[in-house]
Amino acid sequence: MQSKGCLLVSRNDLFGARMLPFVNALRIGYDYDIPVKIYWPVPPEGTTNIGEHAEVFDSDFLKRHFISQDEYRQLSQQAVALAQVRNAPAAEIVEMVNQGRILALHSSQVAMTLGGEKGQVVKKSYRATLDRITFTPLVTQNIAKINAITKGQKMLAYHVRHGDVTTSYRAKNKPWVNKFTPSEFYVHHYENYGQRQDAKALLFGDFKPSLDWLCAQCPDLIRISDVIDLKELGSLQRDFLELYAMSRADTILGPRSSGFSQLAASLGGVDFRDIAKDMKRKDYEVIYVKLYDRLTNDPESFSSFGETAQCLAHLVPYLYGKGEIAKVAELLEREIERGNEISYLFSLCADACFKTGKLNEVLSLRHRSLSVPMFDPTSIADVDGLAAQAAVQMGDINEALRLLNFAAFQTPYSPQLQVAFAQLDAKGAITDTSFYPIDRALMNVLQPGVSAFQPVFFAWEWRHSLISNFQRPLTHAGAADRLLTTTQKKFSKAPRSSALTASYLSFKSVVRMGQGFQDDAFELSMEAVEMAPRNHHVLRRHIQNLIQARNPQAALPFCQELCAIAPEVPIYQTLLATVHLNLKQREKAMEAIAQSQIYGLRFPAITLRQANAFLLMKQPEKAEALLETVLPEIRWPDQYLDVLTTTKIELNRQDDIMPMLLKLQKEAGATRNISHLVAKVRRANGDLAGAARDAEFAVNYGQNLNQYKVLLVRIYQEMNRNEEANALIAQLPPMTQKRFLRR
Repeated sequence: MQSKGCLLVSRNDLFGARMLPFVNALRIGYDYDIPVKIYWPVPPEGTTNIGEHAEVFDSDFLKRHFISQDEYRQLSQQAVALAQVRNAPAAEIVEMVNQGRILALHSSQVAMTLGGEKGQVVKKSYRATLDRITFTPLVTQNIAKINAITKGQKMLAYHVRHGDVTTSYRAKNKPWVNKFTPSEFYVHHYENYGQRQDAKALLFGDFKPSLDWLCAQCPDLIRISDVIDLKELGSLQRDFLELYAMSRADTILGPRSSGFSQLAASLGGVDFRDIAKDMKRKDYEVIYVKLYDRLTNDPESFSSFGETAQCLAHLVPYLYGKGEIAKVAELLEREIERGNEISYLFSLCADACFKTGKLNEVLSLRHRSLSVPMFDPTSIADVDGLAAQAAVQMGDINEALRLLNFAAFQTPYSPQLQVAFAQLDAKGAITDTSFYPIDRALMNVLQPGVSAFQPVFFAWEWRHSLISNFQRPLTHAGAADRLLTTTQKKFSKAPRSSALTASYLSFKSVVRMGQGFQDDAFELSMEAVEMAPRNHHVLRRHIQNLIQARNPQAALPFCQELCAIAPEVPIYQTLLATVHLNLKQREKAMEAIAQSQIYGLRFPAITLRQANAFLLMKQPEKAEALLETVLPEIRWPDQYLDVLTTTKIELNRQDDIMPMLLKLQKEAGATRNISHLVAKVRRANGDLAGAARDAEFAVNYGQNLNQYKVLLVRIYQEMNRNEEANALIAQLPPMTQKRFLRR
C-alpha cells in the first residue's frame, strides 16, 4: 500500500521568517487533513534563540509535527516544492499527497492559496491557525493576559527590526535595506503621524539599544514590556508573545520585508504598512538630513559598526540621488578610517571614489581591504570589479584582467564584475588565455541579445574553480530544472549544427551532474564528446564531470588531449594539475601548475591544492610563501586559512597567525570554521585544555564534523581522556576509525 506523503517544512532563518511557511503548512494541513512535518534547524549556541522552541510549543504538538534532521534529509530528497504545483486545484494537490508525494514549503509569503481557493476564506483560516496550535502553559497564560489587556484598545505597533542585521557576523556584513530601517524614520513618523492618531503607540523590537535610543527621543512610546511582564519568560517565548501582541494592534508599521511584521499582521488580520512608504517624499529630506548629521557629528551614538553600516546603506542612494557623491565618498572614507570593517562599506566607498574620478583611491582602498577578512563575496567581488574598471581607465589592461579574474573567483553575480567584463570585452581583452574560457557560441543561442557574460551560465561552467560551487542557488527549489526547460526551448528554435548540438548536450550534462544524476550526465557528456571530440568546451565539461565523479584516471587522457588542443589556455592546465593531484602524481601536478601560472596568479582555485601538494612533498616554506601571497588577494577564506595554519605549525610559526584567528573567532563564533584552527594552534603550543575547549566547540557547532572529531580524538588521547576519545572514534566512518585502530 502506498504510504501517504506530507507537507514538509524547514526554513533556516529567524523566528518570523521561519514561521511564515510553518503557519502556511499548518493551515493547509488542517484544512485538508494532510500530514505536516517540520524540521526546525537549530543554529549554533549563542547565535539566536531558535533552539528554545520547546518552551513555546507543547510536547504533544512537537511529537505530532516535528522531525529529526535525518528524517528531513530523507524526505527532502523526494520532495517537490509546493510552489511548483500550488496553482493546481487543491483536490489534486491533496491527492498527490495521498499518493505519497512530499511537497516542500520554503516560501515566505503569507496566506498562500492553492488552485481554486478563495482568498478571503484562506485568510480567515490562516488567522485561525494559531488557535489550532497548542502552546506550553506559560505561553498560554500570557496569551490570555494579552487578550485581556488589548481588548477594546486602539493600538499602533511600531516594529524595529535591528538585531541580527547589525550584530550577527554573517548578517551584518550584507546590506539589508529591505529589513533594516534607520531609527530616524520611526522618530519622524511618530512625531508627525503617530501622535495624531487616537491610539496607544507600542514599540516592538529585538534590539534593546535601538529601543532605548528611540524611547529617549520619544518618551511617550510604550514598550510591550511596559504592558506585560516579560521577565519570567525565555527569549523565544518573549519573541512569540511580542508577535502575538503585535497581531492584536490595529496597524503595524515596520520595514518592508520583515517576516515578523508580516506574519503578525496576517495572523491578526490587521493592516501592515512599510513605515517609509507611510510618509510623504518631503519627509525623507528631513529624515536623511538628521541621519547625515548624526553619522557625521555623533557616530558613537550608534550601537555598533553594524548599525552605522546599515544606516549608510540607506543614506548613500539618497545622497547619490541628490548628486552629492563627494559627500558619500567623504562619509565612507571617514567611517572606514574609524575602524569599521563591515564588508560592503569597502564596495560602497570604492564606488563613490570611482564616481568622483579618484581612481588611485579606488586601487588604494582595494589594497587596504586586503588586510580585512571580509565576509561577503559580493562585496569583495564588487571592490575587485571597481578596481578593474579603474585600471581600465588608467590604461593598465593586464592589471584589470588580473583583478577581473579575482572578482570572478569570488562570485560571478557581482554587478561591478559584469561592468568590468563589458569594458574589457569591448577592448577585445577577454580571451581564453586572459580569463575563464566562455562558450560564446552556445551562450548567444541560449541568451540572445545580451552580454556574453551571464552569471548563471558562468557559475555552472566554472563553479568548481571558484570559491563556492553555488550549489544552493543553482539547484534549490527547481532552479536547475527551470534553467534546462528554458534553454531547451531556446535551443530548439536556433539554427542547428553538430558543433552547437554537442556543446549544448555537454552543458546540459554539467547541470545534470550538479543535480546528482550522474548516469544521465555521463550519457550526455559522452555523446557530446563523440560528436565534437576536438571542441575544447565539450572536452572540458566532460573532464569536470569525471573529476566530480572522483574518476581522475578516466579524466587524465581527456585532460591531456584538451591541453594538446589548447596549450595556451592556462586554466586548462589547472584542470590537468587537479587530475594529477587526485592521482597523487605531485611532481606532474607541479609542472602543470607552473604552466597554469605563466600569465601570473589568476586562478586561485588551484592554490589550495598546490599548497597541500607542497606540504605533502615536505616543502612547507613554499606552501607558506604561496598562501601568504594569495590569501590577502582572496580575503582570508576559511579553507585556505586551514592550510595556512597547518603550514605555520609545520614551521613552528603558528603564533604568527594566532592573533587573526582569535579575532575571527571572537567576531564570527561558529559562523566561520575558526575554533577548529584555534584548537590546532593551542595543541601545537601544548595548551591541551584550551585546545579541547575549542575543538569541542567546533565539533558541536561546526560543519565538517569528521575532520573536527579527528582532531578532538587526538587531543583527548594526549590528555589520557581515552573513554571520551573512544566514544568519538565510534562516531567516525569505518575508514577513518581504522586510522586509530592501527596505532
